[in-house]
Amino acid sequence: MLMFRRGEWKYIHSVSETPQLFNLRDDPHERVNLATNNNYQAVAQAFVDEIAARWDLDALYHQVLASQQKRLFLTQVAGRDAIPDWDYQPFQRASTRYIRNHQTLDEQEAFARYPSPAKHQE
Repeated sequence: MLMFRRGEWKYIHSVSETPQLFNLRDDPHERVNLATNNNYQAVAQAFVDEIAARWDLDALYHQVLASQQKRLFLTQVAGRDAIPDWDYQPFQRASTRYIRNHQTLDEQEAFARYPSPAKHQE
């Protein structure tokens, strides 16, 4: 499945389902599929042409199937615990994240704010 967004237009291409074309300005909730509407055939065809120029969909389909089969095999052999965690985990230094003996609560809160607050002036 491929999705394109060009300005107000959103086009969804699927090998197994009907194409979808939405005008997001007039239909932000994507309720009216314009792909089969004759008034929008030129818009839909432009997306079809771009897909054909950019991707070999048959090769992409076989790459996806091979990847799925490989991951399924590894899951069956090693179990779910061996599956890598793909969630984004930003590195955070605990030494600067939590209040330590050398910091006051005010110093820690000021450090955590962005932009940094101006120092108190008397």
